[in-house]
Amino acid sequence: MIRAVLFDLDGLLFDTETLFLKTVEQLMQQRGMTVSEDVLKTMIGTDEKQVLKLEQQYPGIQEVMKQYMDNRLFYFDQMFKEKGSADKKGLAEAVSYLEKHHLPYAIATGSYYQDIRHFMAHAGCELHPEVLVSSRDEHLPGKPSHAVFDVAASKLNVRNRDALVVEDGKYGIVAAKRGGFLSVFIQDHIVPDEEMRASLQYRISDLSQLGTLIDDINKRHNGEKYLG
Repeated sequence: MIRAVLFDLDGLLFDTETLFLKTVEQLMQQRGMTVSEDVLKTMIGTDEKQVLKLEQQYPGIQEVMKQYMDNRLFYFDQMFKEKGSADKKGLAEAVSYLEKHHLPYAIATGSYYQDIRHFMAHAGCELHPEVLVSSRDEHLPGKPSHAVFDVAASKLNVRNRDALVVEDGKYGIVAAKRGGFLSVFIQDHIVPDEEMRASLQYRISDLSQLGTLIDDINKRHNGEKYLG
């Protein structure tokens, strides 16, 4: 039974993964560095450990990432000048459904609290998550650890199995499965590999379909005919 929803942030609610890929590529070019997009994607949705691994092969990538993270809100405002222009498809519909059905939701992410609040203020609709959890600010291990989801579920006073994790990244999907959460994947830049496919549970094309999925899961739980 879905009693709460735990959202990732980057690439799921807002188009910040496009921002990341384009901006980091430009910063590297300025330093005379060439790193493929596939390599850059391995840094999406996890913590600094992956950057440390890549530093050995691509010296200077740590400095690039620090420059990006230190100035991310500036880069965000430069790319997404109009309010709502960074919203991912279906964001307003998903929020409206949750509020209509009185389902609490959290944002559980590796981004800093100041970034979460900045992006929320720039949204084209009002967001009212009951809980925000930043693994960086709370010094939690990054995904694929499920610690950030555990904390969010605990603060919402729901069991892991009653919370639906909504993710666009490999590490978040793997984390959800390891933590005993239900999860749904919405593809952005990350294409599922074999490890990720082993952890996939549900898939929808965008956030506008979230309400229908939750209805179907809960109807099945209640013994009614599953419509999916």
